[in-house]
Amino acid sequence: GRGPDGAPTTDPVLIRQGAISPLCGHKGFGLALSLGLLCGPLTDSGIGPELGGWQASGETHTQGHLFIAINLQAFGSPARISSRATWYLDLLRSSARALDMDGIRIPGERAFQRRRQQLGSSVEVLAASWTNLRPFADKYGIEVPAEFHGI
Repeated sequence: GRGPDGAPTTDPVLIRQGAISPLCGHKGFGLALSLGLLCGPLTDSGIGPELGGWQASGETHTQGHLFIAINLQAFGSPARISSRATWYLDLLRSSARALDMDGIRIPGERAFQRRRQQLGSSVEVLAASWTNLRPFADKYGIEVPAEFHGI
C-alpha cells in the first residue's frame, strides 16, 4: 500500500491513512477501474471515496451491484465455450501446488461440491439453526424426526 505521503509501505496503519495498492500493479488497477465503472456509474451507485466503509455504522451505504447475463451463442458454440472453460479450469487444478496444500480449488468449487452432495442426500442443519427453528415446529405442529430430538 501507500502511506499518507504517497510512499510505499507495508504498515497497515499508514495504509489506512493513505491508499491500498491495486493487486498486480497496473493490470490490477485496470481491472479494478473497469469493475468500478460497471458497478458505480452504470448502477448510479457510489464511486471510489463515495463508498465509505461498509462496516461503519451511521453511514449511508452506496455500493452498487451489477449482474451481467451473457448470451453465449453470440460468441459461438456454447458447447465449445464450455469445453474450453473446462479445459482451462482443469489446467489450473493440475498446476504445481505448495507442499502444505491438498489441492488447487477454484473459487466457489467447495460450495458447489457440497451443494451437489447435499442435493443427493440431505442438507446439514447446524445445531444453532435447529435450536432457533424448533419453537416454530412446535408452534405449527410440525413433526420433528426422532434423530433431531437430542439437538
